[in-house]
Amino acid sequence: MLIRTPIEHVHHRLENAELSTMMATPYSDSANRIFRAVLALDPHTQSLAVQWKDGKSLNLDILLKNKTIIISDKWKSFSQSHTAVSCSYFNETEAEGIQIEHFECDHILASFHRSILNELCNDDTLQQRQIESILLDATEKFKDMPIMVTSSVGEQEGEIIVSWSHVHSEMEYRKHGRILKGWVSLHRESTCTQLREELFCPGN
Repeated sequence: MLIRTPIEHVHHRLENAELSTMMATPYSDSANRIFRAVLALDPHTQSLAVQWKDGKSLNLDILLKNKTIIISDKWKSFSQSHTAVSCSYFNETEAEGIQIEHFECDHILASFHRSILNELCNDDTLQQRQIESILLDATEKFKDMPIMVTSSVGEQEGEIIVSWSHVHSEMEYRKHGRILKGWVSLHRESTCTQLREELFCPGN
């Protein structure tokens, strides 16, 4: 019989948990894109493979195992991700029964990102003093990231209409009269299929 420490037992349970079968929703897709984007920002996390597990009944959310980051799918749920770290936005939408479709909470992103960076520290891949600067950089880029991106066919032949919103655009306009600008890259399915999963260019 193999004897494990309590920490080893928790790690074992998450590592061997069933793969996530969470039904895809607009919110989970949005959260997944942003989580992958934040991992692509820093060289320490760019090469990590992501594996989503059904970890709702576990006390561990994230585990690094041989260059693969094993993540509980509770992070892709608006309600479950706010269980430990709530906010006024969550409380208000829950009270009013509003269905949230887009990831907007930077505190959830920061908590998710910090947990992964701490795993890298435990693995001696990263030093603790580097975490704050990496988190600050990611938070600033998240504020500038277009969200709620939609596309539709226009009235003219070959026309595609693309629209998006911005997390802090209204606040910036009210405070400074500044209209935040962003851009979206469009690719032809026939020639750019390999870029289907592209999030952005990490060098920009």
